[in-house]
This record gives sequence, C-alpha cells and structure tokens, in this order.
Amino acid sequence: RHNGLYIAVVVIPFVVFFSRKNWLRLLITYTMFIGAVLSFNKVLVPALGISDGSDREKYSIPFQQTARYVKYYADELTDEDIKAIDKVLSYDTLAERYKPQLSDPVKNQYNKYTTSEDMKVYLKVWFKGLKKHPLCYIEATLHNTFGYIYPNTHKWYTYTEYDDRVTQNDLVDYSFKKDRQWLRNILKGYANIFPYIPIYGTICSTGINIWIILIMVSYVLKKNKKYLIVLLPLFMSWVVCMVSPANTYFRYVMPIIFLVPVLTILFMSNIRGEKNE
Repeated sequence: RHNGLYIAVVVIPFVVFFSRKNWLRLLITYTMFIGAVLSFNKVLVPALGISDGSDREKYSIPFQQTARYVKYYADELTDEDIKAIDKVLSYDTLAERYKPQLSDPVKNQYNKYTTSEDMKVYLKVWFKGLKKHPLCYIEATLHNTFGYIYPNTHKWYTYTEYDDRVTQNDLVDYSFKKDRQWLRNILKGYANIFPYIPIYGTICSTGINIWIILIMVSYVLKKNKKYLIVLLPLFMSWVVCMVSPANTYFRYVMPIIFLVPVLTILFMSNIRGEKNE
C-alpha cells in the first residue's frame, strides 16, 4: 500500500523548506530514497512475481459509506444505482458485509475488472447518496476511525490464535507444539490484560498516543515551527491510519507508539530549555 512512501513524499517539502542550507545533502538523500523506492517497486517486486496492490485500497472510505447507505437506505436506490454499485462491489451481499469498524469485508468484494467508466458511474451514485444523506456518510467514517483518537478503546492489539493458513501449500516449515499450550495461555493472558494495567497500559492506547502527538504539534506551531519536521512524519502516519480499512488497528500505529516516548522526552527538554533562557 506504500504507506511509508506517502508519508515521506508529504514530509520532503517541509524538510527542504526548514533546512535549505543543507540542500546538497538533502538532494543526495532523496535521490537515494527515490532510487530505492523505484528499485523495490519496479524491479524487485515484479521480478519475484509479487502482484501490485489493488485499487480497492484507496477507496476504503467511499466503499464503506456506500455499504452503510445500502444497509439503511436501499429502498431509495434506483435500478440504475444498484447496477452501478453492483459492477464495483457486488450489491446483493453488500449490506450483510458491512462491518462498521472494518471495511475489508466490503472492499474485498471489489471487482478487479472494474473499468474507469464503471468507477465514474459508481462515484456519481456515491455523490448522489452524499447529497441525500450526508450524516450517513459521516457516521460510516466515524465508526471506522474513532479509535484513532478516542483513548478508551483497544482493538486488534494481539493475535493469539493459531491460523493454519500459515502452513498451507507447504509455504512455511512450521509445527505447532500442543504440549506448550500452557505457556501460550500465560502469554495470551498477559497480552490481553496489559492494556488495562494503570499507567503502563496507556502505552497501548492508540488514542492517548495520538493526543500526545496532536498536543506537541499544536505547541510547536505556536512556539517554534521548525520542530514541525520532527513531528510531521508521525502526524502523517496518523492521517494514513484515518483512511485505512480498520479502526484502531494496533500494528498501524506501532511507529507512533514506539517513537512517542522518545519525542516526548525531547519535547519536554526543549520546553525546559526555553524556560531557562
């Protein structure tokens, strides 16, 4: 999905603006960066026979909005509307597939043979629904994103069940030791209760970590804008999470959670330094 690439592309202009005296170093760095990205995506990935990501990834938000609209206002759709949606998302089961906090069941039925003309017609239907029931679209998006800003929620924090897809087609040489299940149960229990341990468990809260970032961004915008380039990658990582298919998906925010403690220390040190000047 190239999430990291999108973040880097947005950050580059800010880095250049705040560090113009280092233009030569930046030019070398970003030339190497672009070369690495192109080599990986255009040379290595095709050479290994790995298929590129589907267009469905960038339509998570409108697809989820359409699914909620179909669930609650299907009787307002015309035959032409239904046909347009069906060409893209398989209309018959769309309402049943709608999960407020996960758009995968909806977008996974995306028709990979959808043409650009099919998509244009679908987007017209989508826009018509937006005009008729904007609140439905807002609700669909909030249901799918609130966990990235609301502190008191934890979801998809750990994966504790054995999935036999790991060993299908002999892709991985892996054996499941059933006699060690007691140890797995201990680790599973610890993982499940950790987010609720006072103080320590807050590091697993997506919402709290996001609020820390937002507070720091607000402060540097007011006091010293040059420090924005340090926080901007994490801020953009949060923005990417907001348009992702899953609400409060822990592994999506791990770059933020790992770096927030370090940046918080630097942030507080900077504030103390300003007060002592």
